[in-house]
Amino acid sequence: MVSLPSPFLILTLVQLFSEFTFFQAALLDPNSSNFSASCNQIERKALLEFKAGLIDHSSRLSSWFGRDCCRWSGVGCNNLTGHVTSLDLRNPYDQPYHQNASVVAAFKLARLGGRINLSLLDLKYLNYLDLSLNNFKNTPIPKFVGSLSQLSYLNLSSSSFGGLVPHHLGNLSNLQCLDLYSYPLKYPQKIWVSDLNWIAGLSSLKYLNFGYVNLGLASTSWQPVINMLPYLEELHLPDCALYQVPYSLPFVNFSSILVLDLQENFKSSLPQCEISGELDKFASSLSKCDNISLEVLHLWSNNLEGPIPESLGHIKNLKSLRLDDNPISGSISASTGNLSCLEELYIADNKLNGTIPESIGQLKELIELYLEGNWNGLISKTHFLHLGNLELLYFSSWNKSLAFDIRQDWVPPFSLELIFIRHCQMGPNFPAWLKTQRDLRSLSLEEVPISDRIPDWFWDQTPHSKFTSL
Repeated sequence: MVSLPSPFLILTLVQLFSEFTFFQAALLDPNSSNFSASCNQIERKALLEFKAGLIDHSSRLSSWFGRDCCRWSGVGCNNLTGHVTSLDLRNPYDQPYHQNASVVAAFKLARLGGRINLSLLDLKYLNYLDLSLNNFKNTPIPKFVGSLSQLSYLNLSSSSFGGLVPHHLGNLSNLQCLDLYSYPLKYPQKIWVSDLNWIAGLSSLKYLNFGYVNLGLASTSWQPVINMLPYLEELHLPDCALYQVPYSLPFVNFSSILVLDLQENFKSSLPQCEISGELDKFASSLSKCDNISLEVLHLWSNNLEGPIPESLGHIKNLKSLRLDDNPISGSISASTGNLSCLEELYIADNKLNGTIPESIGQLKELIELYLEGNWNGLISKTHFLHLGNLELLYFSSWNKSLAFDIRQDWVPPFSLELIFIRHCQMGPNFPAWLKTQRDLRSLSLEEVPISDRIPDWFWDQTPHSKFTSL
């Protein structure tokens, strides 16, 4: 006769199986809130030494006491092992552009300062480090940061670091995001790079931001180095003292790059012939790149010359195009209407003239349209035919030769929030199509020859408008 297991044995086996399943689930998801190990005490000591080197006027680190460092503000741990994996000490306030005095004061008070302690090297499993928007008063980025080998995310942006960016950062082969954007909030720009060869070691990099870091000494060599980053998606190099226009773009891998931000470069005290560039050569190089995925192209304030070329219309995935503050000339190419994904188009502060092509009206995804130049000809409803998503409209013609040829009974496909029309012919009647614009927050009609009284409906239908200039 076969003996059956006792109820006690069955209950014990069920409990053991349940505990094993729970532990297995924790292994699969170590960040699960159902399983939490206390912090590693060596790493706790390292964090306290790190804290001791900081200046914390607003007591942001006041929670850093007790034995479980995984509960401290800004500290993240692996719930299974208790090892510290992330340190997020970004200023809780964003940069206070155009904010009131109280917001600026709160931002400044919340900035951490002092020095970054070598004890961070005891955080062997740290993969995320964010010290952005603090104030380290032009102290250099510590060389030992390049020894935090598990880092996949490093953000030291806008924290007033200075001096030479250490090439030791090139040892971080797991890094996917490197943000050293250094727009000076108080101190002058004093952070620089001697060469960029070390960047080639960041083989996993997807996001690179060197905004306002002086790359002048690497101006002639940055392109081939960037080409060695096979997974790079975003490249931000605004105002980096680059002076060589990159005509050799066919040799750059643009199959993965989505964002190219080169604004405010290519100008210096060198002779004009050495620093100026021709936009058609640059755009032609881009359009010849195989499998180009580029979505953002920002080239404003780069001393680029020549006409806007037809080849720009071949960069089909573009969502944002900024060419403002360049001495470009001629007219806008009709091929611009081929940019079916375009959401932002900014062309201003230039030498452009001629007519605005009706193909602009084919940009169905366009949200912001900003055109300034010595325009002539007519603006008709065809220019707005498919602009149903448009929210900002800016037209300005310095020679006052651009005329709106639109019937009073026209019903636009869009509902604008911002309208700026200057130095254009719009009159003599007040534009009745404005009656359909019920989401307006700002309206400016300046030096447009309207000789009509402002209708009563205008004041009734714009209660949300914060700025009106007529």
